[in-house]
Amino acid sequence: MDTQYEHTQSFWGDRTASIDWCEENYVMSKYIAEFWNTLSNLAIIIPACVGLRQALKDDTEKRFVCGYLMLLVVGCGSWLFHMTLLYTMQMCDEVPMLWGVAVFTYCLWESRAPLESFNKRLAASQLLVTCAVTGVCATTRDPRIFPLCFGAFVLVLTIQCIIAVRNQKCDPRLMKMALIIYFIGSVMWIIDRNQCQLLSHVRNVFPPAIQPLLQLHGWWHVFAGSASSTIILFIYDIRCRELKYPYKIGWKWYCIPYMEVNTKMRKEV
Repeated sequence: MDTQYEHTQSFWGDRTASIDWCEENYVMSKYIAEFWNTLSNLAIIIPACVGLRQALKDDTEKRFVCGYLMLLVVGCGSWLFHMTLLYTMQMCDEVPMLWGVAVFTYCLWESRAPLESFNKRLAASQLLVTCAVTGVCATTRDPRIFPLCFGAFVLVLTIQCIIAVRNQKCDPRLMKMALIIYFIGSVMWIIDRNQCQLLSHVRNVFPPAIQPLLQLHGWWHVFAGSASSTIILFIYDIRCRELKYPYKIGWKWYCIPYMEVNTKMRKEV
């Protein structure tokens, strides 16, 4: 949200992004346009790092390493976007989101495939579609285009999850939890985007110490990061059952779930 501080204290120059969220710009620091929207990306970055480290430690399939890497790139890209509000950084946020969902979709679609297999036709078709959508989003400054495209990608992944629950051995609680968390986050995204004037008024009623808790786009990051991590666990669960790998869900610092997979037992059989 543009403020009097933007032109006098902005380290990154004038805003070029097509979207400005409902947080006052450059209030906390001249180096960070939206302080709380930037900081909240740690809720995406940290779980991605925890999951990536465990996936590498367990020597799991490259598809899951790629999934966590994409989640990490999304968090870092979103950090850069909200820190600068530059259009180039906006693309670093939005484009990885599309590709991340595409990776999740591939992993779920191939959950019954042989170990370390690679479906070239599926990957090629996803590559073409995602490249086409990326091109549209990157060349169109209309802020309505990306949410529609991203929403379509998420809808396809959601339908796949529902089909998987009906047809494959899995823990449906993970899928339900991910959808509920994502729905709550989406509601917060919509309110922040469409009711900024009302939200700003409500926020200013509270003391300054409470106001950061009412940065709803920041909460979107928290819920989206949690939902994405849970979807990876859901796909992990299906894949481990298919490959007959012993596994369990662990908790880092009692709040970040990750999957521990014993891949060596399968390889020794």
